[in-house]
Amino acid sequence: MAGEFNAIIKLSEKKGGVMQLDPSSYLFWDSISTLHLIDIKSSNGLFTWNNRRVGECWIAERLDRFLLVSSSAQVSHSPSFKFQLMWLRDPTLHALVEQWWRKGRSAFGIAMFTFAKQLQFVKFQLKQWNRKGFGNIFQAKKAAQTVLNGITSEIKEQGLSEALLRKDDRALKALEEWELREEIY
Repeated sequence: MAGEFNAIIKLSEKKGGVMQLDPSSYLFWDSISTLHLIDIKSSNGLFTWNNRRVGECWIAERLDRFLLVSSSAQVSHSPSFKFQLMWLRDPTLHALVEQWWRKGRSAFGIAMFTFAKQLQFVKFQLKQWNRKGFGNIFQAKKAAQTVLNGITSEIKEQGLSEALLRKDDRALKALEEWELREEIY
């Protein structure tokens, strides 16, 4: 996840101004460590913000970050949450997550509090979206198979027609999509 967290985690991420870490910096670093997040460094310089002043009044800080979960992380959550690869099949996912991320932003609080609230909000929205959009993939696959079987029976009884052929094609594509989602689940 990426964002402006408004907190530095070490003094080397700041030039100018008062050179000290405030309590939110320690909380932020502790959270990054506890969650086994990897802090990806920017390729275009260390500082992502400056006060647009010159001389002794100039202050620059690294406030924007891109954080990834380490593949070796053994983080325990209750209740558990797992990002489903099948969600990536939905072309609206990226825009939805961006929208939820902005909407879940708290208007107040230290950077880590805001970050945690945004994560909770996005997690809740993903779970709701999953239930509505994907439901139980095993039941959906079974239902798609039942529909296809029914169409196959119709074709056997009535003979092949253009309308049944289109219906069969749509049902087969629906079943194949659910099988793919089950495979990458």
